[in-house]
Amino acid sequence: MQGTTEIGSLFDAQGSLLDAQEVTQYRKDGFVLGGRLLSDASADELYRTIHEIVVDETNVHHSRVHDFKHGGKPLLHIRNMWQRFESFRALHENPAIVRALSDLTGLNGFQLWQDRFFYKPAEVGSFHAWHQDARYLPFMAPYVQLTAWIALTDANSYNGTMLMVPESHEWGDAYEHVTEIASLAQNNAPIPDSYQGHHVKVVSCDIPKGHVHFHTGLTWHCSGPNWSPDPRCGIALHFVSAGVRFDANHPVAKDYRGVHGEPLDPKDYPLVQVDDAKATNQPAPDPREAASLSGIQ
Repeated sequence: MQGTTEIGSLFDAQGSLLDAQEVTQYRKDGFVLGGRLLSDASADELYRTIHEIVVDETNVHHSRVHDFKHGGKPLLHIRNMWQRFESFRALHENPAIVRALSDLTGLNGFQLWQDRFFYKPAEVGSFHAWHQDARYLPFMAPYVQLTAWIALTDANSYNGTMLMVPESHEWGDAYEHVTEIASLAQNNAPIPDSYQGHHVKVVSCDIPKGHVHFHTGLTWHCSGPNWSPDPRCGIALHFVSAGVRFDANHPVAKDYRGVHGEPLDPKDYPLVQVDDAKATNQPAPDPREAASLSGIQ
């Protein structure tokens, strides 16, 4: 495993990434901007690692770069950087991240489904279509899923930050509808303002470099085009509640390791946890709790 920096100096977070008001906002809206995790220097160093992989065809990891190519525009990524770089592994193991996950859900154990960096090249209008993360998880319900998205460059409306629909996590699996509107993200086009009697409002979520943004697995979101003169880059850490079981019948299961009906192997899906009286014991929560937190039943 490679390293890019002194692990002890990587993090800038002091104490909690979230206060009580932000936890309440997350549970109401399905997303919230947390505090600073990385110093600018640390974010820059992780960004340089990603940038070198993307642009240098001789880099040993370059062949693993995948292009989503939404709307024919490049949206580059590699998943599971934690398996190759100690500095990226340190992200999901950081106690401030784990504490935030627990504060948001009331649970004390989580497994990393995957990390995935997203790199939007400069000036070409790269975007990420509307979607719900939970639709793409090959796991058996019930479970809670949430994402910690760490900005390695500033993310704003000019370079294609994330757009979120508040309270959409309460509307369940909206796959068909979200698929219909998916490509509207290409030009930041408006989406229908109602869905099954719910008012739909789109919010732009600026994320300063080094900060963490959290959202649930059912929150509708996308990211607009990058027309700026610089790349936009962030890394998403996708977590599920510990004890979830693998679903080999899921359409994307072939892309992941697991045995049908068995708990996830921590060697492939790292386990992180807190251990205090404020958190709920695992395994996965009661289906009614899971529904209230993430909508997965």
